[in-house]
Amino acid sequence: MSRRGFTIVELLVSLVVAAVALIGIYYYYATVQQAMREQGRISQAQLEARLGMEMISSDLQRAGYLATPNSDRDPLVCRPEGMTPLRVHPIVFRNGGTSGAIFARDGTAPALPVETAAQNVNVSPDDVILYGNYLSANEYLAETINAAAATVRLQPLLVYQDPGVADGGAALPAVLTDAEFAQLFPTSAFLRIVNRHGFAQFTRITSVSGFASRMLTVSPAPIQFSPATACGVEGFCEGCRVNVVNGVWYRIEQRSDVDDPATPENEKEVTDLVRYMVDQNRAPIPATRETVVRYAVDFQIWFRAAQPGAGGSATFDINLSPDVPDDGTVVIGGAVNPPDGSLTARPEAIRSAIVRVTVRTRIEDPKFPFQARPDRQQRLKAWKVFPGSEGAAHVRTYTTEVELPNIAFANLW
Repeated sequence: MSRRGFTIVELLVSLVVAAVALIGIYYYYATVQQAMREQGRISQAQLEARLGMEMISSDLQRAGYLATPNSDRDPLVCRPEGMTPLRVHPIVFRNGGTSGAIFARDGTAPALPVETAAQNVNVSPDDVILYGNYLSANEYLAETINAAAATVRLQPLLVYQDPGVADGGAALPAVLTDAEFAQLFPTSAFLRIVNRHGFAQFTRITSVSGFASRMLTVSPAPIQFSPATACGVEGFCEGCRVNVVNGVWYRIEQRSDVDDPATPENEKEVTDLVRYMVDQNRAPIPATRETVVRYAVDFQIWFRAAQPGAGGSATFDINLSPDVPDDGTVVIGGAVNPPDGSLTARPEAIRSAIVRVTVRTRIEDPKFPFQARPDRQQRLKAWKVFPGSEGAAHVRTYTTEVELPNIAFANLW
């Protein structure tokens, strides 16, 4: 029996076939890996948007909590003739801010164009400030209110049963450090004072004593009770209660300063949806900055509001169309006395807010074609991070409608 081996030609053909097969397997594997990585980035963007939307929805539902839908029209807000008390709106909304602009980090006004503005057209993120009780869910009883000295002294904040004694033993007041007490009543916030008849007034917290004396100094001074001013407060103010009213601000902001040489190059194009506490002048407090949604590129909010019925009807209608409503001027900011909106604003008419958050993937997908946005009410379909790069970043959008119970509850119509 003769034995015959492979010829050189056969070996070369086999090697070529094997190489082609290996190259095909490699490219298939690389394609699958790339697709899996891209899908992972898309899933991360979806998760970021969903979790961020939960926080936004929670804060929107709390707008006006332990405050008022509109201090100008609320009959339970004390407004004696000849006095101009603080005006408080639960929502101060600026429709789109500056067209096509975002906030610099810790900036107080839109100052920077959106990323790759020539391609990412029709992108003007909204920003909104919400006012209510965002520090705690508590009201506290006042012990004395001195209108002349502009001070409010609180009763013990919390009384609890001593666990070391039997039932019926003496109750002990809670003890806080001075720093803990100051955190409950920060000088960046407002104070709402409610008298025993349910009339409220608002003032600014200007200083806080130590916990032992539990004294708050406010400005303007509390409106004092008199036969002509039954909505005011009395000295010992039996049954009077107080709570903090503060604001939170949502806006799209650049992650880092582009002029900072220490900023990584790939971070200079990153924007996030952030949340700040604001001070009494409606300015963000840098130490309270919190990233809500990373890689957020757009934040839109619309409001559904009650409108007078046809023909001057005493009833009021709400547009329940599933379409996104037109941007309105129900709650426009810009008045000189924060946290006021404009004098013509009607935040008490708002019944729900429609919120849309759009998040992009961290890097661009070279195989994903870029598509420009036709108008602001349409969803973004892609995002261009670098003008000369191939492809685009994927985007994911969450839209939800949030009812505003603390505003609708008072129903000032």
